[in-house]
Amino acid sequence: MTVTFELEPGFILGEGVSLSADDLRFGLWHYYVKPLETIELAVGLVARGSADPVVQELAGLLHDETDRVEELLGINREHDEIPAEVSSDAGAARKWLYLQLKAAFLERRLLADPLAVVEQLYADFGQPSTISGFVRSLYAPPDEEPEERPLIQRWEQFLEKEHEALAG
Repeated sequence: MTVTFELEPGFILGEGVSLSADDLRFGLWHYYVKPLETIELAVGLVARGSADPVVQELAGLLHDETDRVEELLGINREHDEIPAEVSSDAGAARKWLYLQLKAAFLERRLLADPLAVVEQLYADFGQPSTISGFVRSLYAPPDEEPEERPLIQRWEQFLEKEHEALAG
């Protein structure tokens, strides 16, 4: 099972994470954003001074031109295999992991088991050691539950540090 929060452009731009065309490609490929939201993100990024020519071209698309977004980002879903530049982009993965974890954190009270969401994101993003400090399954035998509060606190501390590192 994969956990995916579809993120709104306002949320992403509000986090201040600087995004390039490669980052947008990663997010679109993994369905973290839809084509229309990708255009809206590009508009916001250009308004903030992005000189990336692909981002500028995306920003120039009309809302009824969403069918061109994947083409401009070099995504071809016909072959249904992840492009090499997407699968090897650790910087983009870091940004989207942060955004996914932040969205989950903000919605944690509405989630049946927020730490299960963290565990799934940990798996979905290839078990990054950077978040292992609040992955519940790493802290208790399978038949025991670790105390939730310290894990949530570490999750919040991670988000604060990542925000400082990624906000541009």
